[in-house]
Amino acid sequence: TALIVGVGFPLLVFLFYRDNPEQCNCNVDGTKKNLAKEKSKSTPRLKDFTLKEAIRTYSFWVFNLSLAIHALVITALTFHIASIFEVADLSQEKAVSVFLPGSIISVVLNFSSSWLSDFTKLKYLLMAHLSGLLLLLLSIVLLKPLPVGYWLVIIGYGISMGLFSVISNVTWPRFFGIGHLGSISGYVLGWSVVASSIGPYFFSLSHDLTGRYTASAFICLGIVFVLLILSFKAENVNRNI
Repeated sequence: TALIVGVGFPLLVFLFYRDNPEQCNCNVDGTKKNLAKEKSKSTPRLKDFTLKEAIRTYSFWVFNLSLAIHALVITALTFHIASIFEVADLSQEKAVSVFLPGSIISVVLNFSSSWLSDFTKLKYLLMAHLSGLLLLLLSIVLLKPLPVGYWLVIIGYGISMGLFSVISNVTWPRFFGIGHLGSISGYVLGWSVVASSIGPYFFSLSHDLTGRYTASAFICLGIVFVLLILSFKAENVNRNI
């Protein structure tokens, strides 16, 4: 096994892996380059932002903080899903049952939004993603008093998870180029990792102090709502889409 992994895998990498699309005469989205069009002065060239330049832009922080609050909420939900349902007098089986239909929505939305991202501004996908998070957080509040809370968990989870991967992967090369993509995406990932580590503790603290998760849910709800408003002006700093 060690021989297969140690020799076979590097051989596959050597034969098939390429460091960037330009080595295959392709653009980032996989289409062949049109050299004549590229040379045209009417075709604007994308700027490769450095990390320092990127973090000075408004759009960077709206998208970055949106991904971070997503990581916080989803990690907290995953850790405390059984307890959240128990507080609402629902069974552990009921809690676990939200993930399968939520994942189906997520997969369908992931494929459709990936296709849609080629034709629409990413801020619209971000708005939909934040709306899904709003539904998910609202479901925590409404889970006990209203039966619809259960379905809001499924719908909110599916929407937010389905759009998360598209936004986290497409935004940075489209907005800031690929010249410094590693440092930019790494910086963003660092924020998400920190947020995901805070999420479970933040929600457990709410439960310890109040016996419920509504306090933490309302705080996150307010943050997501503010980000949703701010997302209306989160334009691509490099081009129209």
